[in-house]
Amino acid sequence: MSTLTQDQLRAAWCTHQGLAAPTGTDPVATITRHGWPRTLGGASAYVSLLARQGTVDGARVDAAVDAGELWVLPAARGCIYLVPAADVPVALRWGWLTAKKRHDRDVERAGTSWAELEDVAGAVLAALHEHEWSTQQLRRALPDGTVRSLGAAGKKVGMSSTLPLSLRLLESRGLIRRVLAAGRLDKESYAWRVLPRSPFEGVTLADDLSALAAPFMGRFMAQTGPATRRELADWAGATQRDAKAALETLGAVPIDVEGADPKDPFMVLPDHLDGLAQATVAEWNLLPFLDPYTDYRNRMAWIAQPRHHDRELRVGGARTKPIAQLKTTWQRVVLRRGCLAGHWEFDPTSDRIVLGLYDAPAAGDTDQLQALVGGVRTVLVDDLGHGRAFSLDNDKSMLGRVETVRQLPHVLG
Repeated sequence: MSTLTQDQLRAAWCTHQGLAAPTGTDPVATITRHGWPRTLGGASAYVSLLARQGTVDGARVDAAVDAGELWVLPAARGCIYLVPAADVPVALRWGWLTAKKRHDRDVERAGTSWAELEDVAGAVLAALHEHEWSTQQLRRALPDGTVRSLGAAGKKVGMSSTLPLSLRLLESRGLIRRVLAAGRLDKESYAWRVLPRSPFEGVTLADDLSALAAPFMGRFMAQTGPATRRELADWAGATQRDAKAALETLGAVPIDVEGADPKDPFMVLPDHLDGLAQATVAEWNLLPFLDPYTDYRNRMAWIAQPRHHDRELRVGGARTKPIAQLKTTWQRVVLRRGCLAGHWEFDPTSDRIVLGLYDAPAAGDTDQLQALVGGVRTVLVDDLGHGRAFSLDNDKSMLGRVETVRQLPHVLG
């Protein structure tokens, strides 16, 4: 196979990520094939689906979570993702094993023990057999003395009491799962539900990270297309040694990509090889905060034109860094043919979408961009009633980002 250009590489990513053309309206099928969106207590998961489906029925997505067709759970790097039921066992097991060493350390520093946490977990499980409760409701409902405050030592490691990690323990074993307390993904409030059947029933999975790496990382490779060993390790929160072994187990093969590091080449699953050069790409896409397309990469330079590599993006507060130095972007993204072309934001004072581009759009692009903006606005305003990107987002933060977008050379809205 000849060397893949960077444009062809981005087209392959867009194709595998479901951004080249509408993928249908089934959220479970879209997420299974094209990547697990982050659930951040804001609009991101819905907008991520909109970008792939061309339309999104938020009630249908929320109903799929309630029915157990989609789960909200900690997976890669302990981050919370929206995961299809078929991927739950490997996602849950990986999320727990990668966090276990940190949990062991925190348990000791907080002055508790796994034996105490097991006792709390037993009481929680008994209580949830009768009710579906949030963490706060459980705390109030459990007998006095069941849950213990861990005081200052616990606060230092993020463990205010023995309850949260006891819940996480039960979740990791597939005994309980998170459900949407408010019935919607954009509200970061969960209740806990006892499962009538464990997701691990009938499933054989290794209880060792090295052995589990291939089945877990195989989901990433199937959903994202070509990836380097470093990208894979960074996304999974794994060592590069485990990523290398996983790629070998999966039978991934190296491909030549223009400008790639020969010491860490792009790898691809054998089934994906034939379609690389023929992959297609949409002219424009609007992506949410931490969409899989940007979140799965570990070097933003790969999805930006070289002439934009020195452009400064905000990385928190007033701090900025050039695109070439960023692993991801914390802003909502405009893609043009798979390439970072600008940003968009929701203005809560006018309920409008403001879109800014690095380069002037062609004459025929404005109508398409306005149609995409209209679709996003419908989701945010008509369906959700807000434009928050994540649970702690607020009007002040959004307005700050709006001003950043308005400073771009070409602004629509």
